[in-house]
Amino acid sequence: MIDRRKESAAKLAYSIAEVARMLSLSEISIRRKIKAGELPSIRIGKRVLIRWVDIQRLLQLDQEEEPVTLENLRNDLRKLHWGTT
Repeated sequence: MIDRRKESAAKLAYSIAEVARMLSLSEISIRRKIKAGELPSIRIGKRVLIRWVDIQRLLQLDQEEEPVTLENLRNDLRKLHWGTT
């Protein structure tokens, strides 16, 4: 039997829906970031995937010394989306 928790922890790329859920944002917000060139994506057939490393890079642009945590990712993406500081 496959342990899905271990499998998902080792993922290198996520779908738009997964990234949106993970960061508590809408899929449209994620698609806007991709279209604006702020978040690189990979197209494989009809699927659009976002590499984990690209999410980290996007959010670490102004915070090189701060460790990447899920909460930091959510907060930073909200700031980017809503333009708040």
